[in-house]
Amino acid sequence: MGRADFFDNRHKSLFLKITQLKPSDVLYDLGCGDASLLIYAVQKRKLKHVVGFENMPSRVRTAKKKIIDAGLQNKIEIMKI
Repeated sequence: MGRADFFDNRHKSLFLKITQLKPSDVLYDLGCGDASLLIYAVQKRKLKHVVGFENMPSRVRTAKKKIIDAGLQNKIEIMKI
């Protein structure tokens, strides 16, 4: 099944600070896992569109469920690669 998805909020916050993403930017995440970084980026930086790529079907399902639960399905796209 692979490693557990774990990227704590401190690291997510640091990532967003370093990248200086603006709401008009598009974030692409290769190997997005459970989409936690994408969800965090949309919520904290008000990004209008982000795209995650994942090759493990179980993680794609988990990511899509988390996105729906967060009500962000109109802003986050997950693509199975």
